[in-house]
Amino acid sequence: MHSNSPDISSRNAKERQHDGLGDISIWLDSYNDIFSDFDPRPYSQRTLSDDFLTQVRKVSHESEEKVNKLKLLLPADKREDKKEAVIAKRIHQHFKKHLHEHKKKYGATIRKGIFFTVGGMLLMLVASYISASQSQAFLKHM
Repeated sequence: MHSNSPDISSRNAKERQHDGLGDISIWLDSYNDIFSDFDPRPYSQRTLSDDFLTQVRKVSHESEEKVNKLKLLLPADKREDKKEAVIAKRIHQHFKKHLHEHKKKYGATIRKGIFFTVGGMLLMLVASYISASQSQAFLKHM
């Protein structure tokens, strides 16, 4: 798996939730802990659980570093390689989709800010021109 995909591995239960160096580790009892209980679709389409996303968000906010890898820890006897590949792809799709949405909102906010700034400056210029049309000192009124 590449570095942006979650790493599902079996580890000692004593491992900390945050390893440092941008890695986040979360202990799971089963693959179902990742997904919503109300969504019967296959893993490739299922909605991620609010509890899972809340825990990922909580652990990632505790770190001052950029998250490099999400490690999902699972007992060795419950691991299945085929399911892990599908689940890793699904989690990656989820976060990529939300990153795109945040970038879109950020761009819209920046465009809106520029629009209001330029609009405000134009209104000030028009108001100054109207005020100065009464006298000779346009720059002084502006």
